[in-house]
Amino acid sequence: MATAIGSLKAGGFGSKVILYQAQASDTWALYQAKSVKQRIAELEARSADAPLAAKAAADVARYAAEEKDVEAKANALEHARDEAGRHGPPLGFAIASLQISIALASVCLITKRKGLWVAAGSLGAIGVGYLVVGLFLV
Repeated sequence: MATAIGSLKAGGFGSKVILYQAQASDTWALYQAKSVKQRIAELEARSADAPLAAKAAADVARYAAEEKDVEAKANALEHARDEAGRHGPPLGFAIASLQISIALASVCLITKRKGLWVAAGSLGAIGVGYLVVGLFLV
């Protein structure tokens, strides 16, 4: 049961990492587009006549403000991606420990060796501990 929960949650966090990375990449592409538009507007402001130069200067200011908002959003998405990614390693270790524990317990049913029961129980406890850490980042 704990292994199944760990696997499901690890998959969910992995999906979040991919989703946030894709969103952050799209947002950085938007940032680059705003930056290019700002540079074009700056060139227009320098080379155009007075009415067009004033409009281009206003565009430069607008793009600069939009650029800051887009950058903040992209950084927030990257932070969310990193937070979701922090869950992966402990959950992966938990799943591996729990699966090995289950395998050892199965061998113990056949061999009746108490040392293997201790090892299986210890690995199971370690796996549950890492599962808790991975889920809640205690």
